[in-house]
Amino acid sequence: MKEVENQFDDLIKTKGEKIQASFFCGISGLRLSGIDEYKLKDNIILRNINEINNPGIHDTISTTTINDEHKVIGCTLEYKIELESLGKILEKNNLFETGNHFIDLFTNLFKHSIILSQNSIYPPINVTFIDMSYPLHNKFPQFNSEVKGFTILEKNQLDEVSVWFCLLNNINLEYVNLTMERIKSAIYNNHNPIASILDAFISWESMFSSKISTTNSVVKSIAIMLERNGYKISKNKLQNLYDLRSDIVHGNPTQNKIVKGNNLNNNLGAIQRETIEIALNVFKALLSDTTLLNKTPNERVVNLLKPEIIECEKCGNKKYKFN
Repeated sequence: MKEVENQFDDLIKTKGEKIQASFFCGISGLRLSGIDEYKLKDNIILRNINEINNPGIHDTISTTTINDEHKVIGCTLEYKIELESLGKILEKNNLFETGNHFIDLFTNLFKHSIILSQNSIYPPINVTFIDMSYPLHNKFPQFNSEVKGFTILEKNQLDEVSVWFCLLNNINLEYVNLTMERIKSAIYNNHNPIASILDAFISWESMFSSKISTTNSVVKSIAIMLERNGYKISKNKLQNLYDLRSDIVHGNPTQNKIVKGNNLNNNLGAIQRETIEIALNVFKALLSDTTLLNKTPNERVVNLLKPEIIECEKCGNKKYKFN
């Protein structure tokens, strides 16, 4: 308590001056290979945890053998920020709110950056502690036996992660938030294949869809974006995959051509992987297209496919005619 008192006295002396503050969180399932520290940005730093007796790493570390060497798996992420003067911070009580808002944002972007750079269809990492409970939460470390993710990244791979991180950090996330959350849910809910598959389909629709000629709008748009990103799949296969969404929702998945009779459970794993891979490849192509990125799903369909609207003379219903 004497040390806390001394530190507080030092802070009081900085009244009126800006303060450099750091916020931390734990990243379980991640190991930096060949280096112990990496800067995602100048103020965002990843560090390996190498000491298992660190009192603040509860639920963050696991252990494994890498190249015949016993290693601790787990990292910390530090976010540095310059805050307004101490007096204003104490008045607004916004110290933790400010830091933790950005910690949540950056760790979410970091997950997606690993997923995009490594084409990961399995959970790459998990976020654990934040510094509101660090380091006095636990006296002794606890090993996390249910780590969601296991990723070892070398310097060149971290450079790729950093490129995606900076891209995501610099765009208007409003247009892709739903896509990102559904892709993440599809990957992190891989223990429930049906839910995971539906999440992947929703991510497709969050990128390209229309109330008019919905199926064709989704499938034709997805096909073009996959071709841009070099992902090969036949249009019939893509159509049958998307039809599975409706078959699942309406309780008839075994009728789908891809499922092939009653062997739904035998096909779920492959279907799950493919629907997520498609979502990732389309999302990558979309992020590279500044014309389409900041548009609604319907606006993207119209811009990409340039369909002609045809109205039925008898019923008045509208549909798209695609070139």
